[in-house]
Amino acid sequence: MKKTLIVDDRAENLYLLRVLLQGRGYEVFEAQNGAEALDLARQTPPDIAITDLLMPVMDGYTLLRHWKADPTLKAIPVVVYTATYTDSQDERLALDLGADAFILKPAEPDVFLTQLDRVCARATQDCRAAAEPALTEDPIILREYSEVLVRRLEEKSRQLELANQDLLEREARLRASEAHFRTLIANASDLVSVVDAQGVMRFQGPSSERILGYAPDKMMDRPIFDWIHPDDAQRVAASIQQALDDPSLPVHVEFRFRHGDGSWRRLEAIGRRIDDPDGSPVIVVNSRDVTASRQVEEQFRQAQKMESIGRLAGGVAHDFNNLLMGISGFAELCQDDLPLGHPARAGIGEILNIVERAATLTRQLLAFARRQNVVPQVLKLNDAVAGMINMLRRLIGENIVLSWQPGKCLGAVRIDPGQVDQILANLCVNARDAISGTGRVTIETGDVYIDASQGKGHADCSPGEYVMLSVTDDGCGMDAATLENIFEPFFTTKVVGKGTGLGLSTVYGIVKQNDGLIEVCSEPGQGTTFRIYLPRVSDLRVGS
Repeated sequence: MKKTLIVDDRAENLYLLRVLLQGRGYEVFEAQNGAEALDLARQTPPDIAITDLLMPVMDGYTLLRHWKADPTLKAIPVVVYTATYTDSQDERLALDLGADAFILKPAEPDVFLTQLDRVCARATQDCRAAAEPALTEDPIILREYSEVLVRRLEEKSRQLELANQDLLEREARLRASEAHFRTLIANASDLVSVVDAQGVMRFQGPSSERILGYAPDKMMDRPIFDWIHPDDAQRVAASIQQALDDPSLPVHVEFRFRHGDGSWRRLEAIGRRIDDPDGSPVIVVNSRDVTASRQVEEQFRQAQKMESIGRLAGGVAHDFNNLLMGISGFAELCQDDLPLGHPARAGIGEILNIVERAATLTRQLLAFARRQNVVPQVLKLNDAVAGMINMLRRLIGENIVLSWQPGKCLGAVRIDPGQVDQILANLCVNARDAISGTGRVTIETGDVYIDASQGKGHADCSPGEYVMLSVTDDGCGMDAATLENIFEPFFTTKVVGKGTGLGLSTVYGIVKQNDGLIEVCSEPGQGTTFRIYLPRVSDLRVGS
Protein backbone atom coordinates (compact mmCIF):
# COMPACT_ATOMS: atom_id res chain seq x y z
CA MET A 1 0.00 0.00 0.00
CA LYS A 2 1.64 3.21 -1.21
CA LYS A 3 1.84 6.10 1.24
CA THR A 4 0.52 9.25 -0.43
CA LEU A 5 0.82 12.80 0.92
CA ILE A 6 -1.84 15.16 -0.47
CA VAL A 7 -1.36 18.92 0.00
CA ASP A 8 -4.21 21.41 -0.52
CA ASP A 9 -5.60 24.33 1.47
CA ARG A 10 -9.23 23.50 0.60
CA ALA A 11 -10.93 20.84 2.69
CA GLU A 12 -13.25 19.76 -0.12
CA ASN A 13 -10.29 19.08 -2.43
CA LEU A 14 -8.57 17.02 0.28
CA TYR A 15 -11.75 15.04 0.79
CA LEU A 16 -12.20 14.21 -2.92
CA LEU A 17 -8.57 13.12 -3.31
CA ARG A 18 -8.70 11.06 -0.12
CA VAL A 19 -11.81 9.17 -1.23
CA LEU A 20 -10.40 8.57 -4.72
CA LEU A 21 -6.99 7.36 -3.55
CA GLN A 22 -8.23 5.23 -0.68
CA GLY A 23 -10.58 3.56 -3.12
CA ARG A 24 -7.55 2.57 -5.23
CA GLY A 25 -5.68 1.26 -2.17
CA TYR A 26 -3.42 4.21 -1.34
CA GLU A 27 -2.63 5.13 2.26
CA VAL A 28 -3.34 8.87 2.53
CA PHE A 29 -1.75 11.64 4.64
CA GLU A 30 -2.95 15.26 4.45
CA ALA A 31 -1.41 18.73 4.76
CA GLN A 32 -2.93 22.15 4.10
CA ASN A 33 0.20 24.05 2.97
CA GLY A 34 3.79 23.48 1.88
CA ALA A 35 5.39 24.03 5.28
CA GLU A 36 3.06 21.55 6.95
CA ALA A 37 3.74 19.05 4.13
CA LEU A 38 7.54 19.29 4.59
CA ASP A 39 7.28 18.68 8.34
CA LEU A 40 5.00 15.70 7.84
CA ALA A 41 7.12 14.21 5.02
CA ARG A 42 10.34 14.49 7.01
CA GLN A 43 8.71 12.64 9.93
CA THR A 44 7.05 9.99 7.76
CA PRO A 45 8.41 9.97 4.20
CA PRO A 46 5.66 9.09 1.70
CA ASP A 47 5.97 7.10 -1.52
CA ILE A 48 4.49 9.97 -3.55
CA ALA A 49 3.21 13.52 -2.95
CA ILE A 50 0.35 15.36 -4.68
CA THR A 51 0.29 19.12 -4.21
CA ASP A 52 -1.68 22.20 -5.22
CA LEU A 53 0.25 25.34 -6.17
CA LEU A 54 -1.70 28.26 -4.70
CA MET A 55 -1.66 27.86 -0.89
CA PRO A 56 -1.02 30.06 2.18
CA VAL A 57 2.21 29.97 4.26
CA MET A 58 4.16 28.09 1.53
CA ASP A 59 2.96 27.63 -2.03
CA GLY A 60 3.53 24.58 -4.25
CA TYR A 61 6.49 26.04 -6.13
CA THR A 62 8.38 26.74 -2.91
CA LEU A 63 7.48 23.29 -1.65
CA LEU A 64 9.02 21.77 -4.80
CA ARG A 65 12.26 23.73 -4.30
CA HIS A 66 12.63 22.62 -0.68
CA TRP A 67 11.49 19.08 -1.47
CA LYS A 68 14.05 18.52 -4.21
CA ALA A 69 16.78 20.13 -2.10
CA ASP A 70 16.15 17.76 0.82
CA PRO A 71 18.37 14.65 0.63
CA THR A 72 15.70 12.46 2.25
CA LEU A 73 12.87 13.66 0.01
CA LYS A 74 14.43 14.44 -3.38
CA ALA A 75 13.90 10.94 -4.75
CA ILE A 76 10.20 10.89 -3.80
CA PRO A 77 8.06 11.88 -6.81
CA VAL A 78 5.82 14.94 -6.62
CA VAL A 79 2.71 15.47 -8.76
CA VAL A 80 1.31 19.00 -9.19
CA TYR A 81 -2.51 19.06 -9.27
CA THR A 82 -3.79 22.61 -9.79
CA ALA A 83 -6.68 24.70 -11.09
CA THR A 84 -4.99 28.09 -10.66
CA TYR A 85 -1.67 27.92 -12.50
CA THR A 86 -2.81 26.46 -15.78
CA ASP A 87 -0.79 27.85 -18.70
CA SER A 88 2.30 26.33 -20.32
CA GLN A 89 4.74 28.62 -18.51
CA ASP A 90 3.32 27.50 -15.16
CA GLU A 91 3.69 23.86 -16.17
CA ARG A 92 7.25 24.33 -17.43
CA LEU A 93 8.30 26.03 -14.18
CA ALA A 94 6.80 23.25 -12.09
CA LEU A 95 8.60 20.60 -14.13
CA ASP A 96 11.87 22.55 -14.00
CA LEU A 97 11.56 22.69 -10.20
CA GLY A 98 11.36 18.92 -10.13
CA ALA A 99 7.67 18.03 -10.46
CA ASP A 100 7.18 14.57 -11.90
CA ALA A 101 3.80 15.40 -13.46
CA PHE A 102 1.55 18.43 -13.99
CA ILE A 103 -2.21 17.68 -13.92
CA LEU A 104 -5.00 20.24 -14.29
CA LYS A 105 -8.07 20.19 -12.05
CA PRO A 106 -10.53 18.72 -12.37
CA ALA A 107 -9.23 15.56 -14.00
CA GLU A 108 -11.29 12.47 -14.71
CA PRO A 109 -10.62 9.91 -11.95
CA ASP A 110 -9.36 7.22 -14.36
CA VAL A 111 -7.07 9.68 -16.17
CA PHE A 112 -5.73 11.04 -12.87
CA LEU A 113 -5.06 7.58 -11.42
CA THR A 114 -3.39 6.40 -14.65
CA GLN A 115 -0.98 9.33 -14.58
CA LEU A 116 -0.34 8.74 -10.88
CA ASP A 117 0.48 5.07 -11.49
CA ARG A 118 2.80 6.08 -14.33
CA VAL A 119 4.70 8.48 -12.04
CA CYS A 120 5.05 5.81 -9.37
CA ALA A 121 6.39 3.35 -11.94
CA ARG A 122 9.00 5.80 -13.19
CA ALA A 123 10.09 6.53 -9.62
CA THR A 124 10.54 2.83 -8.95
CA GLN A 125 12.78 2.48 -12.01
CA ASP A 126 14.84 5.42 -10.71
CA CYS A 127 14.90 7.07 -14.10
CA ARG A 128 15.60 10.58 -12.96
CA ALA A 129 19.11 12.05 -13.14
CA ALA A 130 21.05 12.36 -9.91
CA ALA A 131 22.05 15.92 -10.67
CA GLU A 132 18.45 17.07 -10.93
CA PRO A 133 18.33 18.80 -7.54
CA ALA A 134 20.94 21.28 -8.69
CA LEU A 135 18.42 22.62 -11.16
CA THR A 136 16.35 24.03 -8.34
CA GLU A 137 19.00 26.70 -7.75
CA ASP A 138 19.40 27.56 -11.44
CA PRO A 139 19.03 31.37 -11.88
CA ILE A 140 16.90 30.91 -14.99
CA ILE A 141 14.47 28.70 -13.10
CA LEU A 142 14.38 31.12 -10.19
CA ARG A 143 13.66 33.99 -12.60
CA GLU A 144 10.86 31.99 -14.21
CA TYR A 145 9.51 31.22 -10.76
CA SER A 146 9.60 34.90 -9.82
CA GLU A 147 7.91 35.90 -13.08
CA VAL A 148 5.14 33.37 -12.53
CA LEU A 149 4.62 34.53 -8.97
CA VAL A 150 4.54 38.19 -10.02
CA ARG A 151 2.07 37.44 -12.80
CA ARG A 152 -0.15 35.44 -10.48
CA LEU A 153 0.04 38.11 -7.81
CA GLU A 154 -0.94 40.76 -10.35
CA GLU A 155 -3.84 38.61 -11.53
CA LYS A 156 -4.87 37.92 -7.97
CA SER A 157 -4.58 41.62 -7.14
CA ARG A 158 -6.83 42.50 -10.09
CA GLN A 159 -9.30 39.83 -9.01
CA LEU A 160 -9.26 41.15 -5.46
CA GLU A 161 -9.76 44.72 -6.68
CA LEU A 162 -12.73 43.64 -8.80
CA ALA A 163 -14.13 41.58 -5.94
CA ASN A 164 -13.62 44.47 -3.53
CA GLN A 165 -15.31 46.89 -5.93
CA ASP A 166 -18.19 44.46 -6.31
CA LEU A 167 -18.47 44.15 -2.53
CA LEU A 168 -18.44 47.93 -2.12
CA GLU A 169 -21.18 48.31 -4.73
CA ARG A 170 -23.25 45.57 -3.11
CA GLU A 171 -22.76 47.13 0.32
CA ALA A 172 -23.85 50.52 -1.04
CA ARG A 173 -26.94 48.96 -2.62
CA LEU A 174 -27.72 47.16 0.62
CA ARG A 175 -27.37 50.38 2.62
CA ALA A 176 -29.59 52.23 0.16
CA SER A 177 -32.13 49.41 0.23
CA GLU A 178 -32.08 49.32 4.04
CA ALA A 179 -32.55 53.10 4.23
CA HIS A 180 -35.38 52.87 1.70
CA PHE A 181 -37.24 50.19 3.64
CA ARG A 182 -36.64 51.96 6.95
CA THR A 183 -38.19 55.08 5.41
CA LEU A 184 -41.14 53.03 4.15
CA ILE A 185 -41.69 51.48 7.59
CA ALA A 186 -41.30 54.84 9.36
CA ASN A 187 -43.87 56.54 7.11
CA ALA A 188 -46.30 53.65 6.66
CA SER A 189 -49.84 54.16 7.87
CA ASP A 190 -49.60 50.71 9.45
CA LEU A 191 -47.41 49.84 12.42
CA VAL A 192 -44.89 46.99 11.96
CA SER A 193 -43.99 45.04 15.10
CA VAL A 194 -42.36 41.72 16.00
CA VAL A 195 -43.32 39.73 19.11
CA ASP A 196 -41.98 36.41 20.33
CA ALA A 197 -43.94 33.33 21.40
CA GLN A 198 -44.56 34.85 24.86
CA GLY A 199 -45.86 38.12 23.41
CA VAL A 200 -42.71 40.07 24.32
CA MET A 201 -41.90 42.95 21.96
CA ARG A 202 -38.74 42.21 19.95
CA PHE A 203 -39.07 44.97 17.35
CA GLN A 204 -41.22 48.06 17.15
CA GLY A 205 -41.46 50.27 14.09
CA PRO A 206 -40.73 53.99 14.41
CA SER A 207 -44.38 54.86 13.65
CA SER A 208 -45.33 53.57 17.12
CA GLU A 209 -44.81 57.06 18.55
CA ARG A 210 -47.26 58.52 16.04
CA ILE A 211 -49.85 55.74 16.29
CA LEU A 212 -49.54 54.55 19.90
CA GLY A 213 -47.90 57.47 21.68
CA TYR A 214 -44.79 55.50 22.75
CA ALA A 215 -41.22 55.68 21.45
CA PRO A 216 -40.07 52.28 20.11
CA ASP A 217 -37.35 51.84 22.75
CA LYS A 218 -39.94 52.29 25.53
CA MET A 219 -41.79 49.20 24.29
CA MET A 220 -38.87 46.88 23.58
CA ASP A 221 -38.51 43.69 25.66
CA ARG A 222 -41.87 44.25 27.37
CA PRO A 223 -45.00 42.07 27.06
CA ILE A 224 -47.62 43.62 24.78
CA PHE A 225 -50.19 42.66 27.41
CA ASP A 226 -48.93 45.60 29.48
CA TRP A 227 -50.96 47.81 27.11
CA ILE A 228 -53.79 45.54 25.93
CA HIS A 229 -57.22 45.90 27.54
CA PRO A 230 -57.75 43.12 30.12
CA ASP A 231 -60.99 42.05 28.43
CA ASP A 232 -59.11 41.52 25.14
CA ALA A 233 -55.94 39.87 26.50
CA GLN A 234 -57.21 36.29 26.30
CA ARG A 235 -58.31 36.72 22.68
CA VAL A 236 -54.93 38.21 21.71
CA ALA A 237 -53.06 35.37 23.46
CA ALA A 238 -55.17 32.83 21.55
CA SER A 239 -54.35 34.60 18.27
CA ILE A 240 -50.62 34.46 19.04
CA GLN A 241 -50.85 30.72 19.67
CA GLN A 242 -52.86 30.25 16.47
CA ALA A 243 -50.17 32.05 14.46
CA LEU A 244 -47.44 29.92 16.06
CA ASP A 245 -49.32 26.70 15.29
CA ASP A 246 -49.94 27.47 11.60
CA PRO A 247 -47.24 29.58 9.90
CA SER A 248 -48.99 29.31 6.52
CA LEU A 249 -52.01 31.44 7.43
CA PRO A 250 -52.22 35.06 8.63
CA VAL A 251 -54.17 35.62 11.85
CA HIS A 252 -56.55 38.57 12.25
CA VAL A 253 -57.47 40.08 15.62
CA GLU A 254 -58.94 43.36 16.87
CA PHE A 255 -58.30 44.68 20.36
CA ARG A 256 -58.11 47.77 22.53
CA PHE A 257 -54.68 49.27 23.25
CA ARG A 258 -53.78 51.83 25.90
CA HIS A 259 -52.44 54.92 24.10
CA GLY A 260 -49.66 57.03 25.55
CA ASP A 261 -52.22 59.73 26.40
CA GLY A 262 -54.19 57.24 28.52
CA SER A 263 -57.06 56.69 26.08
CA TRP A 264 -58.05 53.33 24.65
CA ARG A 265 -57.48 52.92 20.92
CA ARG A 266 -58.92 50.12 18.84
CA LEU A 267 -56.29 48.34 16.73
CA GLU A 268 -56.82 45.91 13.87
CA ALA A 269 -53.84 43.55 13.51
CA ILE A 270 -52.68 40.84 11.11
CA GLY A 271 -49.88 38.52 12.25
CA ARG A 272 -47.87 35.76 10.62
CA ARG A 273 -45.18 33.52 12.06
CA ILE A 274 -41.61 33.55 10.75
CA ASP A 275 -38.31 32.31 12.23
CA ASP A 276 -35.71 34.81 13.37
CA PRO A 277 -31.98 34.36 12.50
CA ASP A 278 -31.37 31.99 15.43
CA GLY A 279 -34.36 29.83 14.44
CA SER A 280 -36.75 30.97 17.18
CA PRO A 281 -40.38 31.51 16.13
CA VAL A 282 -41.58 35.12 16.12
CA ILE A 283 -44.69 36.84 14.79
CA VAL A 284 -44.55 39.81 12.42
CA VAL A 285 -47.58 42.01 13.11
CA ASN A 286 -49.05 44.74 10.91
CA SER A 287 -51.55 46.83 12.85
CA ARG A 288 -53.53 50.00 12.26
CA ASP A 289 -55.60 52.34 14.39
CA VAL A 290 -59.27 51.83 13.44
CA THR A 291 -60.72 53.83 16.34
CA ALA A 292 -62.16 56.61 14.18
CA SER A 293 -63.62 54.25 11.57
CA ARG A 294 -65.23 52.09 14.26
CA GLN A 295 -66.73 55.24 15.82
CA VAL A 296 -68.17 56.23 12.44
CA GLU A 297 -69.57 52.73 11.96
CA GLU A 298 -71.13 52.85 15.42
CA GLN A 299 -72.57 56.30 14.74
CA PHE A 300 -73.99 55.02 11.45
CA ARG A 301 -75.54 51.99 13.15
CA GLN A 302 -76.94 54.22 15.87
CA ALA A 303 -78.36 56.62 13.28
CA GLN A 304 -79.98 53.73 11.40
CA LYS A 305 -81.44 52.39 14.64
CA MET A 306 -82.79 55.78 15.63
CA GLU A 307 -84.20 56.30 12.15
CA SER A 308 -86.02 52.96 12.34
CA ILE A 309 -87.33 53.72 15.82
CA GLY A 310 -88.36 57.18 14.61
CA ARG A 311 -90.39 55.77 11.72
CA LEU A 312 -92.09 53.33 14.08
CA ALA A 313 -92.72 55.98 16.73
CA GLY A 314 -94.00 58.47 14.16
CA GLY A 315 -96.45 55.97 12.71
CA VAL A 316 -97.72 54.93 16.12
CA ALA A 317 -98.00 58.55 17.32
CA HIS A 318 -99.90 59.61 14.20
CA ASP A 319 -102.44 56.80 14.49
CA PHE A 320 -102.71 57.22 18.26
CA ASN A 321 -103.25 60.96 17.84
CA ASN A 322 -106.18 60.26 15.51
CA LEU A 323 -107.72 58.01 18.17
CA LEU A 324 -107.21 60.70 20.80
CA MET A 325 -108.95 63.25 18.60
CA GLY A 326 -111.97 60.94 18.39
CA ILE A 327 -112.02 60.38 22.14
CA SER A 328 -111.62 64.09 22.83
CA GLY A 329 -114.35 65.05 20.36
CA PHE A 330 -116.94 62.63 21.67
CA ALA A 331 -116.08 63.50 25.30
CA GLU A 332 -116.62 67.18 24.59
CA LEU A 333 -119.97 66.41 22.91
CA CYS A 334 -121.07 64.41 25.94
CA GLN A 335 -119.97 67.18 28.27
CA ASP A 336 -121.89 69.78 26.22
CA ASP A 337 -125.06 67.66 26.40
CA LEU A 338 -124.98 67.52 30.19
CA PRO A 339 -126.39 70.34 32.30
CA LEU A 340 -124.10 72.29 34.58
CA GLY A 341 -123.65 70.59 37.92
CA HIS A 342 -124.28 67.12 36.54
CA PRO A 343 -122.08 64.57 38.37
CA ALA A 344 -120.84 63.05 35.09
CA ARG A 345 -119.30 66.32 33.90
CA ALA A 346 -116.42 65.93 36.40
CA GLY A 347 -115.61 62.43 35.09
CA ILE A 348 -115.72 63.66 31.49
CA GLY A 349 -113.37 66.48 32.51
CA GLU A 350 -110.85 63.90 33.80
CA ILE A 351 -111.14 62.06 30.47
CA LEU A 352 -110.27 65.29 28.64
CA ASN A 353 -107.29 65.91 30.99
CA ILE A 354 -105.93 62.41 30.35
CA VAL A 355 -106.43 62.88 26.61
CA GLU A 356 -104.40 66.10 26.79
CA ARG A 357 -101.55 64.35 28.63
CA ALA A 358 -101.63 61.57 26.04
CA ALA A 359 -101.57 64.20 23.28
CA THR A 360 -98.45 65.68 24.87
CA LEU A 361 -96.77 62.27 24.63
CA THR A 362 -97.72 61.95 20.96
CA ARG A 363 -96.31 65.41 20.27
CA GLN A 364 -93.03 64.31 21.86
CA LEU A 365 -93.01 61.17 19.76
CA LEU A 366 -93.67 63.23 16.64
CA ALA A 367 -90.82 65.54 17.63
CA PHE A 368 -88.50 62.55 17.92
CA ALA A 369 -89.72 61.26 14.55
CA ARG A 370 -89.24 64.77 13.10
CA ARG A 371 -92.87 64.95 11.99
CA GLN A 372 -94.09 67.78 14.16
CA ASN A 373 -95.22 70.98 12.48
CA VAL A 374 -92.63 73.70 13.06
CA VAL A 375 -91.98 77.24 11.83
CA PRO A 376 -88.18 77.69 11.78
CA GLN A 377 -86.81 81.22 11.81
CA VAL A 378 -83.45 82.92 12.18
CA LEU A 379 -82.99 83.79 15.83
CA LYS A 380 -80.43 84.88 18.35
CA LEU A 381 -79.76 81.79 20.47
CA ASN A 382 -78.55 83.83 23.44
CA ASP A 383 -81.85 85.74 23.51
CA ALA A 384 -83.86 82.52 23.28
CA VAL A 385 -81.94 80.96 26.19
CA ALA A 386 -82.04 84.13 28.30
CA GLY A 387 -85.82 84.26 27.95
CA MET A 388 -86.04 80.76 29.47
CA ILE A 389 -83.64 81.20 32.41
CA ASN A 390 -86.20 82.26 35.05
CA MET A 391 -88.60 79.48 34.09
CA LEU A 392 -85.74 76.93 34.13
CA ARG A 393 -84.68 78.06 37.63
CA ARG A 394 -88.21 77.41 38.89
CA LEU A 395 -88.22 74.09 37.01
CA ILE A 396 -85.04 72.67 38.60
CA GLY A 397 -85.71 74.01 42.10
CA GLU A 398 -83.95 76.28 44.54
CA ASN A 399 -81.46 73.61 45.75
CA ILE A 400 -79.75 73.57 42.35
CA VAL A 401 -77.74 76.55 41.10
CA LEU A 402 -78.34 77.43 37.45
CA SER A 403 -75.34 79.14 35.83
CA TRP A 404 -75.87 80.89 32.48
CA GLN A 405 -72.66 81.59 30.49
CA PRO A 406 -73.57 83.09 27.10
CA GLY A 407 -70.98 83.20 24.36
CA LYS A 408 -69.90 86.57 23.03
CA CYS A 409 -70.70 87.73 19.49
CA LEU A 410 -72.68 84.58 18.85
CA GLY A 411 -73.77 83.58 15.35
CA ALA A 412 -77.43 83.08 14.39
CA VAL A 413 -79.30 79.79 13.88
CA ARG A 414 -82.48 78.77 12.07
CA ILE A 415 -84.89 76.88 14.35
CA ASP A 416 -88.42 77.08 15.70
CA PRO A 417 -88.24 79.08 18.98
CA GLY A 418 -90.55 76.57 20.65
CA GLN A 419 -88.04 73.82 19.87
CA VAL A 420 -85.31 75.72 21.73
CA ASP A 421 -87.65 75.84 24.73
CA GLN A 422 -88.24 72.08 24.46
CA ILE A 423 -84.52 71.33 24.28
CA LEU A 424 -83.71 73.45 27.33
CA ALA A 425 -86.62 72.17 29.40
CA ASN A 426 -85.90 68.50 28.69
CA LEU A 427 -82.14 68.78 29.30
CA CYS A 428 -82.58 70.77 32.52
CA VAL A 429 -85.19 68.33 33.87
CA ASN A 430 -82.84 65.48 33.01
CA ALA A 431 -80.01 67.30 34.86
CA ARG A 432 -82.25 68.00 37.86
CA ASP A 433 -83.21 64.34 38.19
CA ALA A 434 -79.52 63.30 38.03
CA ILE A 435 -78.61 65.52 41.01
CA SER A 436 -79.21 64.25 44.51
CA GLY A 437 -79.67 67.18 46.91
CA THR A 438 -77.74 70.29 45.97
CA GLY A 439 -75.81 70.76 42.76
CA ARG A 440 -75.12 72.94 39.75
CA VAL A 441 -76.41 73.10 36.18
CA THR A 442 -74.46 75.19 33.66
CA ILE A 443 -75.79 76.40 30.31
CA GLU A 444 -73.24 77.69 27.80
CA THR A 445 -73.24 78.88 24.20
CA GLY A 446 -70.42 79.53 21.74
CA ASP A 447 -69.31 79.54 18.12
CA VAL A 448 -67.34 76.51 16.91
CA TYR A 449 -65.88 75.29 13.63
CA ILE A 450 -66.02 71.55 12.98
CA ASP A 451 -63.51 70.30 10.41
CA ALA A 452 -63.45 66.97 8.62
CA SER A 453 -61.25 65.26 11.23
CA GLN A 454 -63.45 66.42 14.14
CA GLY A 455 -66.56 65.27 12.28
CA LYS A 456 -65.30 61.71 11.76
CA GLY A 457 -67.17 60.55 14.83
CA HIS A 458 -70.50 61.57 13.28
CA ALA A 459 -71.89 59.73 10.29
CA ASP A 460 -73.95 62.74 9.08
CA CYS A 461 -71.61 65.62 9.96
CA SER A 462 -70.80 68.29 7.37
CA PRO A 463 -67.71 70.41 8.12
CA GLY A 464 -68.48 74.06 8.75
CA GLU A 465 -69.46 76.71 11.30
CA TYR A 466 -71.85 75.81 14.11
CA VAL A 467 -73.38 77.41 17.18
CA MET A 468 -72.97 75.28 20.28
CA LEU A 469 -75.46 74.96 23.15
CA SER A 470 -74.33 72.88 26.13
CA VAL A 471 -76.00 71.83 29.37
CA THR A 472 -73.73 70.42 32.11
CA ASP A 473 -74.65 68.97 35.49
CA ASP A 474 -72.60 67.61 38.38
CA GLY A 475 -74.98 64.73 39.02
CA CYS A 476 -74.54 60.97 39.14
CA GLY A 477 -73.42 60.54 35.51
CA MET A 478 -74.04 57.54 33.26
CA ASP A 479 -72.18 54.36 32.34
CA ALA A 480 -71.41 53.17 28.80
CA ALA A 481 -74.41 50.83 28.63
CA THR A 482 -76.80 53.68 29.48
CA LEU A 483 -75.17 56.04 26.98
CA GLU A 484 -75.86 53.60 24.15
CA ASN A 485 -79.63 53.86 24.66
CA ILE A 486 -80.40 57.29 26.12
CA PHE A 487 -81.96 58.71 22.95
CA GLU A 488 -84.36 55.81 22.39
CA PRO A 489 -88.06 56.55 23.06
CA PHE A 490 -89.34 55.30 26.42
CA PHE A 491 -85.83 54.41 27.63
CA THR A 492 -85.37 55.68 31.18
CA THR A 493 -83.32 54.93 34.27
CA LYS A 494 -85.80 56.72 36.54
CA VAL A 495 -88.23 55.00 38.86
CA VAL A 496 -91.69 54.15 37.56
CA GLY A 497 -93.91 57.23 37.42
CA LYS A 498 -91.08 59.76 37.49
CA GLY A 499 -90.47 59.98 33.75
CA THR A 500 -91.81 58.85 30.39
CA GLY A 501 -88.45 58.24 28.70
CA LEU A 502 -89.32 60.69 25.90
CA GLY A 503 -87.40 63.80 26.99
CA LEU A 504 -84.01 63.01 25.45
CA SER A 505 -85.54 61.33 22.41
CA THR A 506 -87.46 64.56 21.81
CA VAL A 507 -84.22 66.56 22.02
CA TYR A 508 -82.55 64.14 19.60
CA GLY A 509 -85.39 64.46 17.09
CA ILE A 510 -85.38 68.27 17.24
CA VAL A 511 -81.61 68.46 16.72
CA LYS A 512 -81.71 66.11 13.75
CA GLN A 513 -84.71 67.93 12.26
CA ASN A 514 -82.58 71.08 12.22
CA ASP A 515 -79.50 69.37 10.66
CA GLY A 516 -77.59 69.58 13.92
CA LEU A 517 -75.37 67.28 15.96
CA ILE A 518 -75.67 66.14 19.55
CA GLU A 519 -72.90 64.78 21.77
CA VAL A 520 -73.00 63.50 25.32
CA CYS A 521 -70.03 63.06 27.67
CA SER A 522 -70.60 61.29 30.95
CA GLU A 523 -68.98 58.93 33.44
CA PRO A 524 -70.44 57.47 36.62
CA GLY A 525 -70.01 59.96 39.46
CA GLN A 526 -68.54 62.64 37.16
CA GLY A 527 -71.67 64.38 35.90
CA THR A 528 -72.94 64.79 32.34
CA THR A 529 -72.55 67.29 29.50
CA PHE A 530 -74.86 67.51 26.48
CA ARG A 531 -73.53 69.53 23.56
CA ILE A 532 -75.80 70.52 20.70
CA TYR A 533 -74.38 71.96 17.48
CA LEU A 534 -76.74 73.88 15.18
CA PRO A 535 -75.56 75.18 11.79
CA ARG A 536 -74.75 78.87 11.65
CA VAL A 537 -76.88 80.53 9.00
CA SER A 538 -75.61 84.10 8.55
CA ASP A 539 -73.03 86.67 9.54
CA LEU A 540 -75.37 88.09 12.15
CA ARG A 541 -73.51 88.51 15.44
CA VAL A 542 -75.14 89.15 18.76
CA GLY A 543 -73.81 90.34 22.05
CA SER A 544 -73.90 88.46 25.27
